[in-house]
Amino acid sequence: MTDHIEDSPIKKKNRGGWPPNSIWEDINKGEASRDEVSKLEEHLSNHCPDTSAAVVRSNIDDYHDSTELNKQRCTRINRALVKFFIVCRIAFRIVKHLFLINFIKELNTRYNTPTRELEKETNLTLAFDGWTSGTHCSIWNFIVMTSSRKKYLYQLFDLSENSHTAEYLVTVIEKVIEGIGEDRICAVVSDNAANVCNA
Repeated sequence: MTDHIEDSPIKKKNRGGWPPNSIWEDINKGEASRDEVSKLEEHLSNHCPDTSAAVVRSNIDDYHDSTELNKQRCTRINRALVKFFIVCRIAFRIVKHLFLINFIKELNTRYNTPTRELEKETNLTLAFDGWTSGTHCSIWNFIVMTSSRKKYLYQLFDLSENSHTAEYLVTVIEKVIEGIGEDRICAVVSDNAANVCNA
């Protein structure tokens, strides 16, 4: 009988690739369809009627809106938002604009935009440091730390155009302190570079 099959002019097409794993023996194979979502909906409604409502959702946003965002996820979103604002040179005050808040709420109702809570804080510590970027720009960051140990990026400066003398750094630091409020800062912290120590 097998001789007859081998002699048959109709041969099965060799699909190539790895042989199927034994796990596939328990799977009922049906017609493959790549373009019809309705087939999946039909399958779920006809063959899975006992599936709980927690598993079956009509929209993907039902899942996102019902899931609480953890602290790490909020931190990643905040960092991406800050990076967007910095790279695109958008003023941070826009974060409280009603249209931006509505847009973000449409993406996920559980996410709250960063607030201006730093404005009410006192007893702040100002930390700053400078480094050279990969494009040879001299970048200086100013970070504000609260008494509850929260850290906020206050400002970034590209100081490549100027020499980093103690006198020049004093003027930059004074501008930052004026922006925050002199009476709200209790300490200033940085590394021990000679120009910084003299400032």
